Amino acid sequence: MSVNSKQKQNKIDKTLNVELNDALFKFIDANDVGKHQTTLVGKPRNLIIDIIKRFCKNYIALASLILIIIISLLCVIFPLTSPFSATDPISNVNNIWLTQLPPSYSPIVTESLDLQKWETLKTVVDQNQDANILIEGPIEINNNYLVTYNKYLFISIYSGTNQNINSLLGTNMHGVDIWTRTWTAARDSITLAFLVATTDALIGITIGCILGFYAGTWIDTVLSRVIDIIINIPTLVWFLMLMTIVGKGNINPFSLYFILISIGWVYMVNTTRLWMITIKDQEFILAAKAIGCSTKRQIFIHGLPMIIGKISTNYVRRIVIVILSISSLVFLGFLDSSDNPNLGTLLKESIPILDVNFWGLLLPSIILLFFSLSAQFIANGLHDALDPKVERGK
Repeated sequence: MSVNSKQKQNKIDKTLNVELNDALFKFIDANDVGKHQTTLVGKPRNLIIDIIKRFCKNYIALASLILIIIISLLCVIFPLTSPFSATDPISNVNNIWLTQLPPSYSPIVTESLDLQKWETLKTVVDQNQDANILIEGPIEINNNYLVTYNKYLFISIYSGTNQNINSLLGTNMHGVDIWTRTWTAARDSITLAFLVATTDALIGITIGCILGFYAGTWIDTVLSRVIDIIINIPTLVWFLMLMTIVGKGNINPFSLYFILISIGWVYMVNTTRLWMITIKDQEFILAAKAIGCSTKRQIFIHGLPMIIGKISTNYVRRIVIVILSISSLVFLGFLDSSDNPNLGTLLKESIPILDVNFWGLLLPSIILLFFSLSAQFIANGLHDALDPKVERGK
């Protein structure tokens, strides 16, 4: 190769190096990249949207959520639209006629009346011959009178105001409308259970995360032994002790709320602590620690999202447990809540009228059953949606 050829080749190489260096170190406009270049990465994924999509793919959990929303809305709408109170009789008529009313769709009843009640009924019948009040009778049996009559029509005339009384599912032993009382009790029970479960979760998850992250230290040892003592004593014993301190006459929704959260938070601590122990030494926690993240950030920003799916199932189940606990205490007679009815109160009140009107037991049982089952399915759906290790569609 001649000298001139070598000089030309060296000049070309230098030119290429300069052009390559200029291309490598050329500043790029970030806005132009998005307009003129395609990327293989795509848009960043929104975690919350991904969780909602995974939850909606679980059709059973989604249907359960819709059912619980419907039940909650009915608990609000029906008491507001009902003409009757959840604690007072449906009319100002003598209460002996309002107790154990049948459903309004079946107003004809057959009852054995004493002399006083029969004379009252006879007087109304004689004064209103055109009204078809008395259907059959009377048949005198042991100084009582067996009669078949239209009870709603009689009460409407007997009240003197021709008040249209239509209790959809009848009344209880105190003349209170079963339909209104049931939905009001369900509303109050669900609201109280939701507040208690949420407070238990906030306290229990916070303490459980800290204890799990510091597992084996003195603070974990001391608090874990205290929690073990609380858990090993039956919940009923704790409840009765706290109720004695508060005073049975002072039990109301507010005092009941504080009694329940003083007992229930410990159950969330143990579960959260165990799951935090399983992930506190994993690589992503160690990486966060290596780059200087604070302990609070390691626990609640990096660690907690990894176990929130496991904890959420306990939170949803806690709502059901609180409802069942209150209902059981009322049903067994440990808690008097006639002025603040709940589902346990209704179940207790339905026993004396079960042979007359089954709705007093059936309606609260249906609400409790569907709410409990739906909450269980929602808990499972939340676990699958929130757990990053669960792979859907495979």
